[in-house]
Amino acid sequence: MREISPDELKTQIEGGASPFILDIREPEKFSDWAIPGAKSLPVIDAMRANDPAPLEARLEEIPRDQPVVVVCNIGVSAGKATSLLQGHGFDVVNLAGGMQSWSGVHTLVEVELSGSPSATVFQIRRNGKGCLSYFVESAGRALVIDPSVRSEIYLDLASERGASIVMVLETHVHADHVSRARSLSEAADATLVLPQNDRVTYPYEPIEDRTAIQLGELTLQAVHTPGHTGESTSYQLDERVLFTGDTLFTDAVGRPDLEEGNDGAPAAAAVLYHTLFEVVGELSNRLLVLPCHTGAGIPFGGGVIGAQLGELRGAIHGYGTDRENFVRGILGRLGPKPPSFDQVISINEGKSPLVDEAEILEIEAGPNRCAAK
Repeated sequence: MREISPDELKTQIEGGASPFILDIREPEKFSDWAIPGAKSLPVIDAMRANDPAPLEARLEEIPRDQPVVVVCNIGVSAGKATSLLQGHGFDVVNLAGGMQSWSGVHTLVEVELSGSPSATVFQIRRNGKGCLSYFVESAGRALVIDPSVRSEIYLDLASERGASIVMVLETHVHADHVSRARSLSEAADATLVLPQNDRVTYPYEPIEDRTAIQLGELTLQAVHTPGHTGESTSYQLDERVLFTGDTLFTDAVGRPDLEEGNDGAPAAAAVLYHTLFEVVGELSNRLLVLPCHTGAGIPFGGGVIGAQLGELRGAIHGYGTDRENFVRGILGRLGPKPPSFDQVISINEGKSPLVDEAEILEIEAGPNRCAAK
C-alpha cells in the first residue's frame, strides 16, 4: 500500500497539482472537519468490517484519470480502502495518519499593514485544524501570539528574518488546541505573558487591562475582553490591528460555556455582551480584527483571515442588540463542545503534564467549536 505524508499532500495542493481527495469518514465527521475540496464517500464502517461491497458499488464516483488520496481518521481504514482501490487499477495512496496528522499542516501569510511605525505581521495558519497564530516583528524584535504549531516554525521564521523572539503572549486559556506557548518561550528564552488569572499553575508574566507592551517601534496594548473566558484579553497593535483570540471571529463570537460550564454560561454571555457592545464598541471601526481560529479547515492560498471591525458589527448585532436578547441568542447557538476540551484545558492550565507532538495531535483531533454560531 502506498502512502503520502500530510506535508507531501500540502506541497501538491500548493503547487496546483491537487489530487482527488476521497474522505471515507462518517458524514457528520466530514461536515464538521474536512480537507477543503474533498469528496465524501462514507464507507468507513464497511472498511472496518472488511466488507468491500459498499466501496466497490461506488467505484464510478472515483476518477481514474487523476491521482486519488484516501482519508479517514487515523489512516487505518483508509489504508484498507487504498489497497482495495489499487486492486481495481486506481492510482491511489493513503494519507498517512489521516485527519489527525493533517491537523498539523500549516502555512504562513503576511498581513499587509500600512502606515508607520514599520511592522511585520505573519498569520500562521493550521490549515487542517483552523487555528491561527501571529508573529509580530519590529526593529529585529518579535513576539508570538497564541502559538498553536511546533516551536520550530516560529523560531525558523525569526531566524529567516534576523529577529529574536522576546515575548510569547496568550489571549486566554485555550480549549480547542494545546498551547505551544510554554515550549516556545523556553526554546526562545522569551518572556511568557498571559492575562492575569488564577487558572494556570505554572509561572508567567501577568498582563492587565490597558497595559502597554513596547516592541521595537510598535506599541501593543492589552484590552480585557472577557466572556469567552474570564481572563480573555485582546491585543491592540497601534491603531491598526486587534488580535481578538476567541472573543470575536470573522463570522461569530466566542462561546461562553467552556470555562463556566452550562450553568455559568448565561452569566458569562452577559459579560460577553458588555465586552462586545461597550469595550469593543468603543474601538475604531478601522481596526483589522485577527482572531485565533476559524471553525473549519483553511484552504490553501487566499488572503489573510480577518476583517475590519466595522464590518463585523452587523454580525455582533445579529445575536441581539439588548443584553437579554443577546444572551438568549448566544445560548441558542451553542453546539457540541470541542473534542477533548476538558483534557486540553487541563494541559493548558498546567494541571496535566505536557505531552509530545504526536500525542498533542491525537488529543486535538477534530473541529475547534469555540464559537457560538
